[in-house]
Amino acid sequence: MKIGFDLRSLQSGTPPWGIGVYTSQLLAHLAELDNDNEYRFISYIGRGFDISLSFPEGFRHSIIGVPCFDRQLNIFRDRLFLRSELAGHRLDITHFPSPFHLSLDFDMGSRNRHNIITVFDLTPHFFRDEVFTGKRKALIPFYRFLQRSLSEVGSIIAISDNTKRDLCGIFSIPESRVTVTHLGVSSEFTPCRDESRLNALRNKYGLPERYLLYIGNFFPFKNIERLFDAISLLESRNGIDTPIVIGGHIHPFFRDSLMKSIAKRKIEGRVMLLGFVEAGELPLLYSGAWIFVYPSLYEGFGLPPLEALACGTAVACSSTSSLPEVVGDAALLFDPLSPDDIALKIAELHEDGALREKLERRGLARAEGFTWAKCAEKTLELYRSVSRES
Repeated sequence: MKIGFDLRSLQSGTPPWGIGVYTSQLLAHLAELDNDNEYRFISYIGRGFDISLSFPEGFRHSIIGVPCFDRQLNIFRDRLFLRSELAGHRLDITHFPSPFHLSLDFDMGSRNRHNIITVFDLTPHFFRDEVFTGKRKALIPFYRFLQRSLSEVGSIIAISDNTKRDLCGIFSIPESRVTVTHLGVSSEFTPCRDESRLNALRNKYGLPERYLLYIGNFFPFKNIERLFDAISLLESRNGIDTPIVIGGHIHPFFRDSLMKSIAKRKIEGRVMLLGFVEAGELPLLYSGAWIFVYPSLYEGFGLPPLEALACGTAVACSSTSSLPEVVGDAALLFDPLSPDDIALKIAELHEDGALREKLERRGLARAEGFTWAKCAEKTLELYRSVSRES
């Protein structure tokens, strides 16, 4: 079987979060698992687009190079020419891991059943005005076209049952055409009890011995405003002044509003903004945290809470979208629309050591059920099924 696999999400020039993590981890585990099939990687060619990939011996692969233009021209190129460019390679199936987020569009209207796409979430559907800001507004027509084309896609991978429900409910896609493959937690996310390493991280960032933690981005649907309200309530109502450490790249578009939100609540001394954190430091940051807090209104999956669980950290997170599906009974859930409830659950965890320890144990067991090996195995099963049917 010849499998086309789109690598371009790894060439976006941004750190490997979200789709990039999914693409790289899925590919690495497919390479360990599959010595029978041949993979053809769709990849940008030219200066600045080299990817350093290392595969085990016996994994068969080659590159299908496509030129790169600016974003809008890339979309037009994919729409008009990508199908014909791939036709000559006689691929049995083609997997596009990120058409929603990178707007990588192709001729899905052909009812070509050997095409597979991965849909992470429907955030642009529920939060259009928040996602399509600034220059991103130019992508609205392409996203609308992609929505209309979903009913024509041969097979869809959803990363959670929640995303599958959204797809089938909103776009009337038959459930039989959507396969759920949960994401995995990478092996480096394990508890760190080495005080010398934890102290080195604390010294580098000036972290206190005890801190709350949030890792993620700053789109409004991530609900940081209400988290700040909860932090303010914790001090005024519960006398808890534990600082919150926030890790994640802060896009200039959100920086001013973020700083104004902090100043408005007079919590400048209790919020520590780390900016982008290197992947190798994340397990230490999770392990050193007192509580991990995730107030997002909507997630397709929610890797950060799962990573925190895998590092043995107590988690309090939203009771919405896919998050209960991921954390199960290993976290305290709160209503993300209620700063009072967010503060209540954080205070409960903060003050109850026995509860915190119980959730830490449950979290370690819960995280063991989500592996990239399982994700790759189920994806390979789908490849074989689609190939037989088409």
